[in-house]
Amino acid sequence: RWAFFVNIPVGVGVLVFGRRFLTESDPETSVERPDYLGVVYVTVAVAAVVLAISEAPNWGWTSPAVVALIAGGVMVGAAFVRRSQRHPSPVLDLELFRDRTFTLANVATLVYALAFFPMLLGNILFLTGVWDYSIMRAGLAVTPGPLVVACIAGPAGKLASRVGFRWILLAGASFMAAGLASFVWRVDSSPDYLTEWLPGTLLVGLGIGLSFPVLGAAAVSSLPPHRYAVGSAVNQTARQVGGALGIAVLVVIVGSESATDTPVTQFHHLWLWCSLAALVSGLIATQIPARGRGSAG
Repeated sequence: RWAFFVNIPVGVGVLVFGRRFLTESDPETSVERPDYLGVVYVTVAVAAVVLAISEAPNWGWTSPAVVALIAGGVMVGAAFVRRSQRHPSPVLDLELFRDRTFTLANVATLVYALAFFPMLLGNILFLTGVWDYSIMRAGLAVTPGPLVVACIAGPAGKLASRVGFRWILLAGASFMAAGLASFVWRVDSSPDYLTEWLPGTLLVGLGIGLSFPVLGAAAVSSLPPHRYAVGSAVNQTARQVGGALGIAVLVVIVGSESATDTPVTQFHHLWLWCSLAALVSGLIATQIPARGRGSAG
C-alpha cells in the first residue's frame, strides 16, 4: 500500500518532467530481431543457480537436485555465451568485454551487489525480527544511510572524474566494510539505535555513495559515446545478477531451516559475509586503470 502511494506520484513526476526536459534520441535503424532465446537462456541459468544455493542447506549441497541445478545452470550459461558470440543482435555484446576497464568495473559491480542487496534486506529483517521494530520504524531506522548516499553520490562522481576511479572505489568498499563490521562488533539482541545501529548505518551509506555511482561511471568511461547505453545496461545486469545471488546467500545464512545459530549470530555471519564481499569488490576495483576517457562525471 505504501509503495503504491510513493511510486505513483514519483512515476507521474518523471513522466511530466521527462517529457519537458529530455531530448529524444534518434531511432535505431537496425532491423535485426533481439535475441529472445538468449533472454530465456540467461534467465534459466541464473534462476537455476539461485535456486540451488537457496535450497542447498535443506536439500544437501551434494544432493542430486542441487548438483543437477548447478550443472544445468552452468551448461545453459555456456550456451548463452556461445549464442551471444554468434547472434547478430545478442543480449550481451561480448565485444565490450575486450575493454579491461569495462570488464573489471562490471566484475566489481557484481561482487559489490553480493554485499549490497543481502545487507539491504537483512537489515530490515534484523530490525523487525530481532529488535521487534514495526515495518515503518525499521524503514525510518535505515533512512539515514540512503540520505548519506544521496549527498555523497554526486560529489563522488565528480571527484572520480578528476582523480580516477580506483581509490574512490576502494575507499567506498572500505567504509561499507567498516560499517558492517561495526554491526558484527556492536549490535546484539538489545535495541540501542543511537550507539549501536546509527554509526554503522552512516558508514555504510558513505561507502555506497562512493561506490555504486562510481562503478556505473567506470563501466562506461572507456567506451565510445554511442556504446554508453548498452554499456550501462550491462552494468545494471551485473548488479541485478549479483543481487539475485546475494539474496540466495542471505537465505542460506539466515533463512535456512537447518540453521542452529541464534538469530543474532546468523545476522553477524551475514554482515561478515557482506563486509568481505565489499572488500573483494574494492580490491578488484584497484585494478581498474586510473582514468577512462573523462566521462566519469
